[in-house]
Amino acid sequence: MRRRFAFAIIGSMTFGLGPAFAFDGSTSDPSAKIPNNFSDPKQALQAGISDLKAGDADASVRALTYAADSGQDLARWKLGEMYADGQGVQQDDLKAYHYFNQLVEDYDEDQPDRRNISVVSNAFVAVGVYCLNGIPNSEVRPDPERAHELFQYADLR
Repeated sequence: MRRRFAFAIIGSMTFGLGPAFAFDGSTSDPSAKIPNNFSDPKQALQAGISDLKAGDADASVRALTYAADSGQDLARWKLGEMYADGQGVQQDDLKAYHYFNQLVEDYDEDQPDRRNISVVSNAFVAVGVYCLNGIPNSEVRPDPERAHELFQYADLR
């Protein structure tokens, strides 16, 4: 009888401590433990820009990369700009070129997205400059003819 009573007390103490563990800051939702678990590219774009304005470049790059990989033009342009200028990230012309070039490659002159026309136009100029000068130690070699073509396309009005 004493043994049952002891197990009953120990059992009730153990179960009684369960709710206390729930208030330790941990969460039972596994997706909440993953930082910047985005399911919507537009949400990631907004979060990335907010993080950048708040000075959190690491979080910004993660969010913007998700958005860019999901086809958000503004995220591609912003990442290209960040890498070109070394804004919150280590300056890397090749990464900048790739983000800008994604915009150029995806541009559809028959059905342009008017909301992003200035972003795409700036990307044409940026890729044109990289093609004009090349990027040292990379596959991007100086190509003045391509640069000229890109500069002509940059006026997308």
